[in-house]
Amino acid sequence: MNDQEHGRTHPSRIRCPQCGSLRFSETGQIFALIPMSQTDMGAQLHPSGSIPVLSYLCNQCGHILLYSAKSLKRI
Repeated sequence: MNDQEHGRTHPSRIRCPQCGSLRFSETGQIFALIPMSQTDMGAQLHPSGSIPVLSYLCNQCGHILLYSAKSLKRI
């Protein structure tokens, strides 16, 4: 995820894709998105390529947006 590529600098500046609301709350939790690939023996996780993300919750409908913690300068 690169928020700057999409013109996003912070979740408060975009509309919720579900309901159009501009009101988001930070959940206060940092998660890691971990890349995964499919092989003949099953799925394989690649933790070395993980991306730390922050989650934001739409106050109106509950939709969750994920943003790179690095681009938001939170880590």
